[in-house]
Amino acid sequence: SFQLTVNGAVPFSFAMALAQFNVPAETSPALVSFPPCFHIFNLGQDISEIPTVTNAVGQGVNYLPIPNIASLVGLELRNQWAVFDNVGPIAGGITLSSAVVIRVGEY
Repeated sequence: SFQLTVNGAVPFSFAMALAQFNVPAETSPALVSFPPCFHIFNLGQDISEIPTVTNAVGQGVNYLPIPNIASLVGLELRNQWAVFDNVGPIAGGITLSSAVVIRVGEY
């Protein structure tokens, strides 16, 4: 398991940690334009949304459990936050965070 955190978001705002297993693993995630931002998801695969509400300082925290199963070793997990923001550049109210790709069991 690990913790997904967003900082510097709008206080008391709805936010979603977006997660997707990269299948097949070890393929480079492509940045996809979602003007004026980019996302790293393959829209042809399932994307999990883990909702939260940011606190008074704009921090949101979620936990993503990953079971200790040998068949998951080497899979890549793409993560990115979407925060509802009344001045956000996407659809007049959404801001995307930077993205991170995690390889399960690598270190």
